[in-house]
Amino acid sequence: MARRIGQLTDQLDLWRCVWDRYTKPDVTQKEIAISLGMSEAKVSRLLERAVKEGMMKINVEVTPPRSPELEAALRDRFELFDAVVIPSMGDKGRDARRSVGIAASRYFEWLVKEGSKIAVASGTTLTQMVDNLTPRRFRDIRLYPMAVMELGLKDNAAKVVEFFPNALVAAMRAKYGGDVQAFNFQVSPVEKQELEEHEKLDILEQNGIKDLFLEALDADTFLVEIGTFKYIDKRAEAILHYYNTDTGNLKRISQGQINFQAFDSEHVLIEEFRGLNDIITISLEHLKQMSKSPGKHVIAVSAGNDAVEATIASLSPNIRCYDILITDASVAQQILSYD
Repeated sequence: MARRIGQLTDQLDLWRCVWDRYTKPDVTQKEIAISLGMSEAKVSRLLERAVKEGMMKINVEVTPPRSPELEAALRDRFELFDAVVIPSMGDKGRDARRSVGIAASRYFEWLVKEGSKIAVASGTTLTQMVDNLTPRRFRDIRLYPMAVMELGLKDNAAKVVEFFPNALVAAMRAKYGGDVQAFNFQVSPVEKQELEEHEKLDILEQNGIKDLFLEALDADTFLVEIGTFKYIDKRAEAILHYYNTDTGNLKRISQGQINFQAFDSEHVLIEEFRGLNDIITISLEHLKQMSKSPGKHVIAVSAGNDAVEATIASLSPNIRCYDILITDASVAQQILSYD
């Protein structure tokens, strides 16, 4: 047992050194040693080891270590195709999202093959994933947003934010270049509310993107983020206001959200938030079908304690729409301890 604890401590020390080097590339080894409470010689040895083991490249590209025991526990309990769990960095916000984003980028580029079709949702952890993709890694993939934005949002929500699907798809295209194709799903402002599904398809047809949206429905890999409406910033609030959503009620009764769709632990809140559900998206029900289809995968990322409640709710049999979960150890442990 003592040996096992020592190995885990050593691995965490290694990751902390790599993390400090990655997030503060101009800091000296002496400064890292002081901040982490270890000798400069140990920092030097750990960074050399990180390069030898492939955890860190000389250009400070990093690959987080993983927790096989927690991954196996998640796979077994929730019957997932795969799970990726990395050490928690202690910070419950930005660092958690960034480290999970790094892990997601490495996993994504390991899983995806040339010629694949990729559909992308929105979220700050997915933004970190895109930021850490390897430039020029792919030459022949097709990238689709998983939600259709209205042009009217530009005037009503400050600006279309950087973690929206269209922006993430464009950022991925910029990373990979080459023959990679990326599509932008925008439509003219829609006056009618409480749209039926056939009316949404008519809107896509009128804006010339129906066929592309249908292609997105048949993607090989879907990237989603498990988020929450408990904490709504000004930009998100403006967007929800644009869709006539009762944000107070949304905070009270929703436990999580994926791809602009709110849910509690029992069902997707469709009738409760008609305005929000007028956003044209790939539905969670469709994602659920894709996650069970041969050759298809839905990858969900979840980072930090703020996402714990949403992640637990998303794992309920009525909600779960993904077969691969990428998260940090703190979230994984709380999920597994939930009765």
